[in-house]
Amino acid sequence: MNASILKKGLLPGVLSLILLSLPAISPKKVLASTHGSQSFFLSNGLKVVAKKDSSSPLAALQLWVGAGAADETAEEAGLAHLLEHILFRGSSERGTGKLAGEIENLGGRINGFTSRERTVYHMVLPAAHVKTAFKLLAQM
Repeated sequence: MNASILKKGLLPGVLSLILLSLPAISPKKVLASTHGSQSFFLSNGLKVVAKKDSSSPLAALQLWVGAGAADETAEEAGLAHLLEHILFRGSSERGTGKLAGEIENLGGRINGFTSRERTVYHMVLPAAHVKTAFKLLAQM
């Protein structure tokens, strides 16, 4: 592997969180504003892109990790996808399968995918539960 997927995935600025249908966020410095979206960086280096869309009572959240299949050697083929499933299934604070179950109990859905350059976790749920969804994403 060129760089460990875990190390690469934890580097500041590598993670991107995309938030849709959320209340407006007022960052200190807005880096971009296109098509009604705004992007900025948190103090920990996490890039946030937010767009409010009041046409639906749902919120869509995505966590993008800048590591995927292209970061694997031939011996490690499939490791990025395996790590996606491991993180998707649970966290150190929650047991196996509990993360997906909690989102589903809130009326939402969670899923993920791995491509050559990135691994993405995404969820859609009632906007009223977006704070809980943030907490669950942070525990992944």
